[in-house]
Amino acid sequence: RDEYFRFYHKYEALDIGGRKHRTACLFAWYDFLRATIMVDADLGFSPAEMTTKALADGVKKMEVDIFGQMPLKLRVADNNNEILLRDLGSDHKLHFVATSKDPLEAMVNQARLFVGAGRVWVSPRAKELIGCLRYGIWNEKRTEFKEFPEESNAFQLYGHFDALAALIYL
Repeated sequence: RDEYFRFYHKYEALDIGGRKHRTACLFAWYDFLRATIMVDADLGFSPAEMTTKALADGVKKMEVDIFGQMPLKLRVADNNNEILLRDLGSDHKLHFVATSKDPLEAMVNQARLFVGAGRVWVSPRAKELIGCLRYGIWNEKRTEFKEFPEESNAFQLYGHFDALAALIYL
C-alpha cells in the first residue's frame, strides 16, 4: 500500500458455491499508478460451512481488516443465486451486483491477459486464489473449469476453482 491507497477503488468479487462447490470472495483494489489489480485476501467456505450469515459476518470482518472505514466502489457476484444476493443486501447491508456472465471463455481470456501482462498482484495471504491460479484448468470440452473428484485434495482445497471464478468477475 502506498500513500494513495485511500483514493484507490476498492472491490469485492464473490463466486457463490452451493451444495457441492466452495464459495469464494476476493478483496481487492485497483492501483492506478501501477495499473494493477491488487488482490489482498480471499475468504472461502466449504458447502458444509456456508450460510448467508457466515458469509456476511466473514465479509464484514475482512472489509474492516483490509479497508477500514473506506468505502467500496463495487461488490460483484456470480448471478446464480439471486435469493442469496438479496438476503445479503436486505438482511446484512452487503449489496452485490450480479455479474454479466459473458461467455466464460472470453472472461477467462480477459483475466489471462491481465495476469500475463503483470496487471494482477496477489498477496500471499490469498492462498485459495494462488492455488486456483496455479492449478485451475479447463475441462476437456473447455466449457467450465475441470472438476476433480470430491475426495481429492485438489477439490478439498480449491473446489471448482471458485476463487479463480471470483477473479474473473473482478
